[in-house]
Amino acid sequence: VFGVSFSQDQIVFSQANDNTTINTCNGFIIDSGGQGGPGYTNNENVTITICPDTIASGNNSDFINIVFSLFNLDVTDLDPAQNSSDQDIIYIYDGPTTGSPSLGNYTGVALANSTIQATNLNPSGCITIQFVSNGQNAAGNWFFTASATCATPCDSPFADAELVNGITL
Repeated sequence: VFGVSFSQDQIVFSQANDNTTINTCNGFIIDSGGQGGPGYTNNENVTITICPDTIASGNNSDFINIVFSLFNLDVTDLDPAQNSSDQDIIYIYDGPTTGSPSLGNYTGVALANSTIQATNLNPSGCITIQFVSNGQNAAGNWFFTASATCATPCDSPFADAELVNGITL
């Protein structure tokens, strides 16, 4: 009996993985509560960079594509200042650091069933994710999971025509 097994690299947003870079084209992103667990905890601040593992083989054109299957962050705001918030939030950057261009800040259910990918302006193909939770995890389980895969950009289109006896073919 032969079997085929596919495994994903687990990318756990825990303090132990803070400021790490994961090279993968088959990753499973999950909050610190673990799969099927209680969800993330209070006062987390974890940054992880995900890069295509194809770069080591000389393929520098691939980029990371992240699909959030579950996304439900606590929107409790403990900051009393007007026009300020400290809701639980995910910051996503188009590159290998938090100094890279922003792809947005997300809270609540904003990324549920959504896709985020590195842009063609990002030569690294990497995406950096920073997750921050505040000091109050309101009643309920708060969580996020996603898959990280590699994508290869399409070839640029080009126009081609040939004139024969004044007729374009």
